[in-house]
Amino acid sequence: MSTSTGYDGLKAEHDAWAELVSGPLPPQLMTRALEHGVQTPEGECDLESVMRGIIAAL
Repeated sequence: MSTSTGYDGLKAEHDAWAELVSGPLPPQLMTRALEHGVQTPEGECDLESVMRGIIAAL
């Protein structure tokens, strides 16, 4: 019988997210993505291409 709770899953998710967004690269990517309009309707339609271009320019 399992004794895990929903908390265990939330903690695992939190830990994974914290690892993903830590360090200097994620804020740079997020800032550049916003500068390139990824939150506009046009940017959302071409999100993959915009992000690939941003990553290639780093």
